[in-house]
Amino acid sequence: MQVQTINLTKSYPGNVTAVQPMNIQLADGIVGLLGPNGAGKTTFMRMLATLLEPSSGTALVDGNDIRYDKPAVRALLGYLPQDFGLYPSLSVVECLDYMGLLAGINKTKERRARIETMLERVNLTEFRHRKVGALSGGMKRRLGIAQAILHEPRLVIFDEPTAGLDPEERIRVRNLLSELGGDRIVILSTHIVADIASSAQTIAVMNRGSIIFHGEPAAMIERVRGKTWQVLTDDAGHDMLRKQYSVIEVQREATGVLVRLVGEQIDYPGVEPRDPTLEDAYVWLMSERTGESPRIEVPELIAPRQGQTSL
Repeated sequence: MQVQTINLTKSYPGNVTAVQPMNIQLADGIVGLLGPNGAGKTTFMRMLATLLEPSSGTALVDGNDIRYDKPAVRALLGYLPQDFGLYPSLSVVECLDYMGLLAGINKTKERRARIETMLERVNLTEFRHRKVGALSGGMKRRLGIAQAILHEPRLVIFDEPTAGLDPEERIRVRNLLSELGGDRIVILSTHIVADIASSAQTIAVMNRGSIIFHGEPAAMIERVRGKTWQVLTDDAGHDMLRKQYSVIEVQREATGVLVRLVGEQIDYPGVEPRDPTLEDAYVWLMSERTGESPRIEVPELIAPRQGQTSL
């Protein structure tokens, strides 16, 4: 299975280009599509899913052109948008049965067997008779995943699949998605690096409509080696560092504020180098591309380390 884009472009009136001419090849496995909100990720995926017509260029899905071979592309596709609707009055099993019919699984015995497999896979077997409208957000997301892969598609697209989920459900969905690779392409779009850090074989980073990196996670991490730092400071130092550099993480400790950041060279007393992570690489890549520190929400971990007291 292969997806190839050929100068794929999407523009809107008012001289707005959501996706710049894109040329990229994707092969079997999980592809993490990273980028901030507004980077063009959803527009790109909607074009691949034949839901949005390109302004120019095209893409080939297993050799089928998304502009002229839409039925063939859709037969290979499983798609879960960020905002999706399921019939609230149907039970879980009725919903999957209906989706199976729409996907062309016409043999009743085969469709029922696949539904049972999917229910077990997404851990919804005991909720098979619960109405969709009575499911929690995480259960609905898992049901959405089940309907997307029910017909064994070769290309699966998930747009922000963990959006709005609590931490426990986010981990559950993340673990489920990590099992879906193999002999199919799974495009997992997110702006949260942790969602794809342990599962993606390749990563594509989008910003302002362009792919600014495409390769293995290890190669992306190497881009920031020697540029990741950590320093213990106070509140004033933290404020100063945040204005000058890209801060990744902040943790309050008994002796001060522990700040992790990326930069070519950090001119600050007591700063120490650290091994880079994928999140470090993503923040550095974005700042390197735009020429300025990206505006990111940095969680401030107020709980001290074990054995220490808070300030």
